[in-house]
Amino acid sequence: MRTRRLLFAACVIATAASTALATSAVAAEVTHTAAELRSVKTALDGDPTARIAGTAWSIDSARNQVVVIYDDTVTGGKLTALKAATKRFGGAVWLEHMTGTLELADSRTVGGNAIFGGSWRCSLGFNAIKNGVYYFLTAGHCTHKATYWYDNDHTTYLGYRIASFFDGIDYGVVQYTNTTIAKYGMVDNYDGTYQDITTSRRAVLNEFVCRAGSTTGKRCGYVQNICSTVNMKDPDLGTRTLYCMIQTSACGDHGDSGGPLWSGGAALGIFSGGRVGCGANPNGPTYFSPVHQILQDRGMSVF
Repeated sequence: MRTRRLLFAACVIATAASTALATSAVAAEVTHTAAELRSVKTALDGDPTARIAGTAWSIDSARNQVVVIYDDTVTGGKLTALKAATKRFGGAVWLEHMTGTLELADSRTVGGNAIFGGSWRCSLGFNAIKNGVYYFLTAGHCTHKATYWYDNDHTTYLGYRIASFFDGIDYGVVQYTNTTIAKYGMVDNYDGTYQDITTSRRAVLNEFVCRAGSTTGKRCGYVQNICSTVNMKDPDLGTRTLYCMIQTSACGDHGDSGGPLWSGGAALGIFSGGRVGCGANPNGPTYFSPVHQILQDRGMSVF
């Protein structure tokens, strides 16, 4: 019996020792200062290799780490790249998988989506900014018909028309007055993805371009002319002559008016019209007001 008691006592002592070791291990963890965690987050913010769609990061004070979450789309090479971008921070970063996907909750202010003015449906062109104030560009023959504009479910108010031109050129400017919605500097690819727009420039003859609109989605083609004169009839205003329009082979239809024309991350034009109907006229031609000149004239920029 004595032997058994000694063995039991030894087990108790060993368990106590294990507990002590476990406690000391926790106590010995490296504590990251708030300044260190802010520095890590700032470094991630500025690292283009870490900016992978489907990821997000923030400082978690309770964990004493910068927590980097990644969704179901971050696999294979993307996940490898994310791990490589965060590895250098060691224990200051915690990688955590999140089921599902990170996506825009609201695409109502994305180029190519539907906008409504009264009974008219057109398409948003590009978002722009000037002195901290946000605007969007669309077709002037659209803004001519309505002052107040709503989102793509025709219920959320966006803002009001501050400028409208449909003679010589065809564009309108709507100033956002709804401050509760996000403004996205991108256009809709109509396949669940978006193209970020970061600059504007003049179109180049024969270059490959794409346009988007609320009727036909995204369509692509080539620039056929960079200074076409177009005469189009408006039911209310009669014939209007538009000068130096961009002519393309990317088809379009009614309701696509005002939508964006772009190449890569560059804004090129605002859809006016042409030989519409993608079924009957898959190669246009379609015509666009050059957006680079519009932005310059109004002191605005895309973002």
